[in-house]
Amino acid sequence: MKSSSVDLSTTTKSPDDTSDLGKVEPIQSFKDNKPTTNKNDSAIGERHKASANFYAGAFSGLVSTLCLQPLDVVKTRMQQGSQYIVSPSVTLQRVLSPRNPLSVAASIVANTGILSLWRGTSPTIIRNCLGVGIYFVSLNAITNLMQSDDPETHMPAWKTLLAGGLSRSLSAVLLCPLSVLKTRFEAQVIDQNRGIIKALVEIYKKERLRGLFSGLVPTIVRDAPYSASYFLIYLRVREGLSSIVNGTYFSHLSMTKTNISSSPSEYHMITMSVSFVAGLIGGFAATFLTQPQDVIKTRMQLRAYSINRSQQDASTIEVIHTIYREDGIVGFFRGASPRFLKRCLGSAITWMIYEEFVAIFDKLLNEKTQRQSSQHVRA
Repeated sequence: MKSSSVDLSTTTKSPDDTSDLGKVEPIQSFKDNKPTTNKNDSAIGERHKASANFYAGAFSGLVSTLCLQPLDVVKTRMQQGSQYIVSPSVTLQRVLSPRNPLSVAASIVANTGILSLWRGTSPTIIRNCLGVGIYFVSLNAITNLMQSDDPETHMPAWKTLLAGGLSRSLSAVLLCPLSVLKTRFEAQVIDQNRGIIKALVEIYKKERLRGLFSGLVPTIVRDAPYSASYFLIYLRVREGLSSIVNGTYFSHLSMTKTNISSSPSEYHMITMSVSFVAGLIGGFAATFLTQPQDVIKTRMQLRAYSINRSQQDASTIEVIHTIYREDGIVGFFRGASPRFLKRCLGSAITWMIYEEFVAIFDKLLNEKTQRQSSQHVRA
């Protein structure tokens, strides 16, 4: 049938696929549609697309943070252990089993109320919204740069990994102070009622730049591999799922002698499901590979509040030795279950919302360009 030639690209587009990265059929790059008629229009369109990348990423990060912040708080409490000085304005947590996320969550609620599960939400929202926005914009720019010679060719896996890793590293460096503050709010070692700016100033006064950027190395070692592996796995899984969906769905249309235009909502849900499942699988795999780095990062950011004075200035290597001495290899996977759940769901939610936002923007941009072209023709 004629309808069998249609693919999922008519519904959803992603700017980071850049020229069919991995030959992903269903979700194309902005570059696949070039409605502009001159260089000025093209330049304006590219600026609008960069803005869309940023706002789509920031909005998807906001939704993900609000929904999943309790999992991050539980994860931090499981990783920090009990050898830390807490703020005098909060209640010392008595966790029955720091390896049981449900027990940790129950103890938090029992001691300080259910809203305590959202401690550190403010710096988390700011960090995630800016971080996701910076990530998507830089990812799009880097992949475009890597494909500048021949944008129609298949981008190799190593370039995909490099683009994702560089993008996440840039975001990690710029937003490390907010990451430090988030961790300390969640661990209750400082009082979050003092506000973000005041808390950051106090950290700088006491610990200087070393305090604001504590845990930066394990953060980069965590985030760069996470982003690189996630980006690659996400695209490859989505490619495979899209091929299956294309074949199965259009075979169904052919057998039932129906047209895609008769069920647009069903088709739209299928494309969203493809993005969600691909994000879920990519998030799970990448999280497992980077869990030890996350534990080290948390300990590094909390070391200034350790009861043991010798640990307050511990180096990354010394922190690693301490974790191993206390819990062995298992210690590097503390907080794994809530982090797995948060990362998997967060990655899936973020990419699904991001691609829907970008698809809507692309449609509006095309409509605007067509109207402008019509006006030029009449003139």
